[in-house]
Amino acid sequence: MAEDWFQEVQRFFAEAQALLPGKNHDYAKPEQDPFLNFRITDVVLHLLYGTPKGTSAFVLLLTKMTRTGCLLPHPDTAQNEALADTLKDKANYSALLSAYLNEDKREPDPELMRILGWQ
Repeated sequence: MAEDWFQEVQRFFAEAQALLPGKNHDYAKPEQDPFLNFRITDVVLHLLYGTPKGTSAFVLLLTKMTRTGCLLPHPDTAQNEALADTLKDKANYSALLSAYLNEDKREPDPELMRILGWQ
């Protein structure tokens, strides 16, 4: 019984990790820039409010934290996203934020530069 918690944690992270490729396909352009959605949102937030890189992912994490707080008292009331899915999304956003903040510095995405009118 004492080892069951670790197996549950391993299962949770495996399930969360399995979601990443599909979600990345839907939210970004993984073959060009897996962080495109964060990058575009960060540029807009920086221009409007002077916020630093990573603010976009932080806001998404806050949204998931708020959702968790709403679902904890009554987890069976979720209509569109179960509490377990929200928790996996938080884990993935944390991992993505870490990778995004630690990525190698590279040339800006030309499409992003075009969209922003910086070319």
